[in-house]
Amino acid sequence: MGRHLDTTSPPNHPAVNPNYKIADIYGRTTWCAEVTCPFCGVQRWYPLFALRQQLKRFNFTGQCRLCGQKRSRAGYYQWAKRTGVARRSVNWSGYIELGPTAVAPEQLPLFRTMQNRAGIVFEHRWNMALHLGRALHSGECIDHMDGNKTNNDIANLRIYVRGKNQPGSGNGHGTYYHEWQMAERRVKELEVQLARKRKRAASTT
Repeated sequence: MGRHLDTTSPPNHPAVNPNYKIADIYGRTTWCAEVTCPFCGVQRWYPLFALRQQLKRFNFTGQCRLCGQKRSRAGYYQWAKRTGVARRSVNWSGYIELGPTAVAPEQLPLFRTMQNRAGIVFEHRWNMALHLGRALHSGECIDHMDGNKTNNDIANLRIYVRGKNQPGSGNGHGTYYHEWQMAERRVKELEVQLARKRKRAASTT
């Protein structure tokens, strides 16, 4: 290779492996060291000139970009949960809005699929999605049967579809689409119960 490795100040960190090579990275050809992420174990090559600068930081861990993003989101989640930032509020039209810290961490994937550009989900849509066990699509609307926009109890919510040519497209009581969705949910519940009974029966024989 013909290039001299500068060992006057070798990287000294648990995440840095004593493996070096010359590689094209960051638009230049330079010596790189192998760094192992302490959280996921992924190994990648890091240019020595940049690595020495990173090692001057007291909080350098050697984590990969993906783990860094996850830890940053988790840190923001915990901070926002403590301070109440973007948790639950009433907007100008009287609907309750939920931020990502208003839901449990394990529910965030579902929340992300339903959030709007502002990063919020209306509470009445969120409660119906949890009740159905799936995300709502844009054509599905939620009706407050008593007219109170802040009463988001599932017993007060009814789902219908937008569009005059759709089944159950009218809001209010007795919509066909709502009955259909509730029946599908009940079928799924019964299927889960039946599977559990079959599993218990198989384990006892």
